Amino acid sequence: MISVAIVSYNEIANVPRLMKSLKGIEDVVVADDGSTDGTVEAFEKLGARVFRRHDHSSVITDADVDEFASKFDYLPRFNPGDKVFNGSACRNEAVSYAKYDWIFNPDCDEFVTWDLPAIKKMTKECDLILCKLRTPNGSQCNTMKLYNRTKLTFKGRVHELPMPIVQIKKLNAGNKMYIDHYQKPRANRLEYIHVMEYSVMRDNDVRSKFYLGREYYRYAELFKAIKMLHEYLKEGTWVPEVAEAYLLMARCYWIMDKKQEARQACMYAIHTNPDHKAALLFMAEISKKGGVWRRYAEYAKNDDILYGRDA
Repeated sequence: MISVAIVSYNEIANVPRLMKSLKGIEDVVVADDGSTDGTVEAFEKLGARVFRRHDHSSVITDADVDEFASKFDYLPRFNPGDKVFNGSACRNEAVSYAKYDWIFNPDCDEFVTWDLPAIKKMTKECDLILCKLRTPNGSQCNTMKLYNRTKLTFKGRVHELPMPIVQIKKLNAGNKMYIDHYQKPRANRLEYIHVMEYSVMRDNDVRSKFYLGREYYRYAELFKAIKMLHEYLKEGTWVPEVAEAYLLMARCYWIMDKKQEARQACMYAIHTNPDHKAALLFMAEISKKGGVWRRYAEYAKNDDILYGRDA
């Protein structure tokens, strides 16, 4: 049996589509953060059990600001009195209300297409089922949203994932399950940065170091991006993230006119994953032998990449 555990806040526009895709699931639980737009009523009308979730936020202190500055040699974006949410705590609370150990944890702006009998059969053979997550722009990646809660639990304040607490066996759903993600583009992503800064300072969260470096790059804070990506690479082991971290560093160095460092970082990205098409194309752009690298890129399979795009 599978339970669906959802966290929500003012998702009224997405509730009908999500719940329609969950037809055949007996147990759907929702941990809501005080929605005011009818989200709770919509979920309950469609058969979900809804709970008001607890506040798992941390409140920033002066000591937190001083500790971050001491560790990283620059001031964080967070300030004393700010509240920092904890995504994994919210998701784990939702999971705690579920009846069954196998948990599917979609976001409200997602829609699942699956062969439910086949997926249920797979749950008897493993602890985690990977499936493809697709976005409207055509990108896709493997995602971890269906798992056994006795073997995995959510970790991370942001970009949270179910992580193993014991040795696990995982299977890939293949064409038996797809998740389509309809998240609207955010005009401002700054709200995430202070959470990731707090997470790397307080929790030493490795994945947050990667994503924080990526956000610094997006906001052209190149020194901070390189520093944080270096911190990530000291501990990061997942090939798609490691290769992407090196590529981001290469882009930072190139913008800073540090051409040799850029080429070296890009080579590390290619060495980590020779099929990383975006890295090969960037090397073609910054190398004197661009034609050679472009030919390599033509044959790249784009396996084991973090983002489903070429550049």
